[in-house]
Amino acid sequence: MYRKDIVPKSPSDRFAVREATMDDIQALTQLWYDSYNNSNTFWEVMTPDDPITRRWWDGVWAMGIEAGPTKIATAVVEDLENDKRLVAMGRLNVAQADGSQADYFMPEYPTTWDPQLTENFWGAMAKARKEIMGNRPHWYLKLSTTVVETFETGGESDEESSNNGSPPTTAAGNLTPGLRADDNRIIRTIFRASQTQWVDDPIITQWRNPEHRVHDVLARVDDLYQAWTSVSKSSFYPFADPLWLQTCGAVGKASLPWHSNQVGMPDDIDTSWPFHFKIFEQELVRKKGARVGDSSASGYVAQSSEANCWCIRALQQELREKSTSKPILVYDNFDEVTIHSARTFFGLESYRVSLSANVVDTCRDLMAMTREGNQQRPVIFAATMASRDGRCDNLDIICWFSKKIPLVLHVDASRNFDYITTLSDATRKRLGIKRLTLSKSLFQPLELRDDSVAAHTIVAGGADHTEVSFGIGLKPASLGDNQMHPRVAYIRGPDSTLSGSRDSLPPLIMALQEIRFGRRGFQEIYEKLAEIRMSLLQAFEVMGVEVHTPPYSLDIIFKSSSCSEERKAHLKSLGGVETRAGDIMIAIQPSVKRSDLLSIMSAISPDARLTALKRVLANAALNFEGSDFSRAYRVPQSVVDALRMTVESWKIQTRSAAGYPLHMGSCSALGPIVGKFLDVTIPTEWLKIEGDKLLDTRMRAFGLHDSGHNKAYQSQFKAAFTNGSTMGNRMAFTPR
Repeated sequence: MYRKDIVPKSPSDRFAVREATMDDIQALTQLWYDSYNNSNTFWEVMTPDDPITRRWWDGVWAMGIEAGPTKIATAVVEDLENDKRLVAMGRLNVAQADGSQADYFMPEYPTTWDPQLTENFWGAMAKARKEIMGNRPHWYLKLSTTVVETFETGGESDEESSNNGSPPTTAAGNLTPGLRADDNRIIRTIFRASQTQWVDDPIITQWRNPEHRVHDVLARVDDLYQAWTSVSKSSFYPFADPLWLQTCGAVGKASLPWHSNQVGMPDDIDTSWPFHFKIFEQELVRKKGARVGDSSASGYVAQSSEANCWCIRALQQELREKSTSKPILVYDNFDEVTIHSARTFFGLESYRVSLSANVVDTCRDLMAMTREGNQQRPVIFAATMASRDGRCDNLDIICWFSKKIPLVLHVDASRNFDYITTLSDATRKRLGIKRLTLSKSLFQPLELRDDSVAAHTIVAGGADHTEVSFGIGLKPASLGDNQMHPRVAYIRGPDSTLSGSRDSLPPLIMALQEIRFGRRGFQEIYEKLAEIRMSLLQAFEVMGVEVHTPPYSLDIIFKSSSCSEERKAHLKSLGGVETRAGDIMIAIQPSVKRSDLLSIMSAISPDARLTALKRVLANAALNFEGSDFSRAYRVPQSVVDALRMTVESWKIQTRSAAGYPLHMGSCSALGPIVGKFLDVTIPTEWLKIEGDKLLDTRMRAFGLHDSGHNKAYQSQFKAAFTNGSTMGNRMAFTPR
């Protein structure tokens, strides 16, 4: 039944068709993943990209090629213009006279695969073919793949399907309907494909009914996903960038989120609670601490506002043992909300100074404010290196104060720590950026002999993937001669830990950013961005545009006095945000392109001067189009595989946990959907509107919006989301 001309001639001079050989095995496996796993999340579940499954695919190709073309014909297509890269393949089960065409040439399925899903997919197709064809001789296409970017079409799926890499429907009728990767039903596809891992309960079991209203909700979620993923990303938005967001995709590929939290500090490990990523957080704290001279620093990951409060509280606790006078919290450009929290939570008195005023007068006033009898009250100076308004405190002046007043320094570098701690010494000096050192010495002048600035606590961050920034609160393990408190009494939980439970995904994502880029990667990126900003500033100087450029960040602030409403609108459309002073702030981010820079210049000066301005950029000693950081830096596949195996072990444990420590049903059903949004930018306005709706609904349930209460009474209550003891699924209500 075998025909020698089964492998056709190529219809194009660019491509060559030939029979596959044993040398093609690994390339065939990679071709499968390039074609299928990049096309639809179904395949990430069905054939995960892990070492075990890759070995299985190697076995599939090897057994077929070894069987020979009289039984299994495997053809490949080479791209002659791309080093003969394999860009397509087909595997054909050849008709046999006796009808013996069972799938003998397939290895045993990996034991790590879900057995029910495996049988429903691979087994159901073989069963359906047997029922339809019986023992009649027949040809059938077993496997076919293509590389989308080469042929601009998806790969064919198994046997009867032609759904371009999507899960097929079979005669048995028990498989997920076929969907294209760009179909607007991808969320519903993931929902159905994940049913084999559900931890059922009376509510979730109802969701298996295709008529249940949850499917209408998921249809709306599909619409949101399509809308948000189709929005073009701005390279000038100050608080997030697509490059940093990409790292979150690795978290989704590892089958997260599953229920997990980070109870206590990174080194507080309870063996009865395995659902955490503390090993990642420990290494993250070590590496960030090493950049400021203390690889044994203590700390943890939290929202930047909480991390700042924790650091301030750590200094307050230490000063209680070092001084008989109460410390006073001093600041200039530091976040007012955090200062208010410190006053409220810790009972600290605060005092605002102006570092831009006369230094001598300011110091004299501060000394008078902190004088208590014959003593000076100790000062906790809270300084920011890059506020959300683009403001930056002057470290030189604060260092001068430290020579006159007993002072400890807390630094908020949640937006720019990676920037200022990875630049080369030459670049830092050229930009006027002081090096930070995490100091153990109290009440010493802050300017050290090596020209660095001593900071006693630091919030470290920078690679922000979401507008709500996260940071690592860093403090020395000891200050002065004594060991620092092992715990900082910030928000005491009933278990005496720092704050009870913490969501484990932010520490993991920050750790993956560090693994992906490391000091070398951050340095390459940020030094290139600093040069881009310098080129832009040269262009603005030619244009006579008034801008402010804080030294410790990549922000550029357009003063309101030089911005018409039309110019403001144009800058906002490119990602700029309006500050409280009415200025427009942009930031040079890793995803910037030459076209983005020209768009900024067009927003400033659309006239004929653009020709001269383009020349300014062209003459810059920089070819920023030549760098594709997303390809140069990736999360290692070994790390993703390790995460996936960890999460799979969690799933096994939770299925036999009988609800202890809590029921995991919602995560098992909705986790795969949430994971799909981890690397998607969700509009801030949408979050605010929907969050307010949820809070309003809950407040009504508690009678706080009852018609019997007047608005004045209702306004006494505020509501907020909190991690609580689960993955962000709790709310809190408090009087104002």
